[in-house]
Amino acid sequence: MASFHPNLSAEYLSRSLSVLTPTVSLGRESKASTVHRTVHETSDGIELSRLPTLQDRTPTIELAAPSINRSSSPSPKSLLLYRIATYGIMILEGWSDATAGPLLPVIQRHYNINFTVVSMLFVTSATNAQANVFISSLPGNASSAMGLLHGFYGIGASAAPLVATQVGQTGHWSYFYLTSLGLAVMNLAFSLYVFKLKRLEEILPPPENAEEAPVLQGSKYGAILRRKQVHIMSAFAVVYVGAEVTIGGWIVTFLEQLRGGGPNAGYVSSGFFG
Repeated sequence: MASFHPNLSAEYLSRSLSVLTPTVSLGRESKASTVHRTVHETSDGIELSRLPTLQDRTPTIELAAPSINRSSSPSPKSLLLYRIATYGIMILEGWSDATAGPLLPVIQRHYNINFTVVSMLFVTSATNAQANVFISSLPGNASSAMGLLHGFYGIGASAAPLVATQVGQTGHWSYFYLTSLGLAVMNLAFSLYVFKLKRLEEILPPPENAEEAPVLQGSKYGAILRRKQVHIMSAFAVVYVGAEVTIGGWIVTFLEQLRGGGPNAGYVSSGFFG
């Protein structure tokens, strides 16, 4: 907004405006483009409206918000396959956790190794945690689904010592791991058939009325690891699961070497996990 003092002559004002008005030559005729200006004469002076700028003439383009593909919920058949595949994974995990116990004394005698070396058979995996998150995300009663999930873990953990103890007494204890390999291959093939390497967001899209998740700055894993609750729960899980698998495994060695138990002591491990 420009303000001119009332003492300025009208002739000077007219000349100033004519200089600002662009002229376009078309053939023999010259036409001046019209620029609308409003002149307000007040008691304080003469005010001119702001001249149009490049910003005023630039069209405004509104970008549409990114759309989220919210497809329909999975079919009942798909949900059933998801549950069967997840329960199969937990059976295999329970089988793997309870395998070492009955075979520890046999492996020690065969390779003549000490407790420190043979304890390397105990490995920790994150499969249990991933299965818990997935099964609780499925539609339905999450508490019942979690109970069934760990029930199938118990089935695998109870069956493995029964088979391992029997195979260990035949002298071909290594054949037991061929059985474990066969179960793992079947489980992997069925999981690939069901999930097809999809992400959780692709398998279970958010519902139509779900609110947009806030955008996190940086890595989402970094945001998770910065939470104190995650470290506390992780420490609890490591201690609890480690103690469970260790007691269930080493109890067979304890019974054989310190309590006079025979080769059938491996069946005790099945009762522990069952």
